[in-house]
Amino acid sequence: MNRKASIALGIGAILTTALCIGACGGGGTKPPKGEPPKTPTLAQQIDTLEKNGKLDRSSGLKGPDRDNNGIRDDIDAWIAAQSITELQKKLLNRRPE
Repeated sequence: MNRKASIALGIGAILTTALCIGACGGGGTKPPKGEPPKTPTLAQQIDTLEKNGKLDRSSGLKGPDRDNNGIRDDIDAWIAAQSITELQKKLLNRRPE
């Protein structure tokens, strides 16, 4: 291989590598567009409810139910905070038959 061909091959390899690296998106840490944010862990959700004063820590099992829907208010707040559909929330709030 002559010198000119060798230089051309080297330049081609460098350009190909640069294009491949550029196509990777730069290695950012942001989630891809359209991807939903990660749901907090159960421990994080409980911590948030405690900090907001929505988690009942009384000794009784029943707990407060201000709207009289048969579900403790802290459980209502947890269900409302979930990243689920309205149908799923409705099913969670359904009374047993």
